[in-house]
Amino acid sequence: MSTVICENDDKCKSLLNNNVPPCLKQLVHIKPVSRETKELAQRKGLLLFSFEQVEKLGAEKKNRPVVCYFVVF
Repeated sequence: MSTVICENDDKCKSLLNNNVPPCLKQLVHIKPVSRETKELAQRKGLLLFSFEQVEKLGAEKKNRPVVCYFVVF
């Protein structure tokens, strides 16, 4: 799984403060995250996007199939 979507800053930090799997490349947050979380994601080599950014990118690239998996914790 190369992309994970987290609801808030606490869940993003929880993921980033544990062993991040090497397959993870992108982290998407639904609610705003702190500067600390942004810096932590950058240090871990992850791209960090807001859900709004993802929606905007999706609108620009119409007709491209997407596969989504959801894991709620």
